[in-house]
Amino acid sequence: MQRTMQETKDTFVSLLVVICIVAGLVGAVFYTFGPDGWFLSMLHGLMVNANSWSLVGLVAVVAVAIGGKRWLDNHPHSVINSLLFGAVAVGGLVVLLQGFRTVVS
Repeated sequence: MQRTMQETKDTFVSLLVVICIVAGLVGAVFYTFGPDGWFLSMLHGLMVNANSWSLVGLVAVVAVAIGGKRWLDNHPHSVINSLLFGAVAVGGLVVLLQGFRTVVS
């Protein structure tokens, strides 16, 4: 009888802990992605500000360039690999300088 009571208590405590963890995760997801969550307000702030769109575009170009570079690294004797990396680096520098000029002026 004592063993059954101990197992029941352990099961109940474990179930209570799991319920609390699930409730906490659901609450965190709701407050992050819900109607008044910080994620949607951050996206709204990005859509309103044109400079933020420039930054998002730059990050996307850099991500594509990194993916392309890794893909081209499989062919070690490719000249396109170095040319692509240099062109994207110069283009990214130009975009960064243009954004810096916009912010400063």
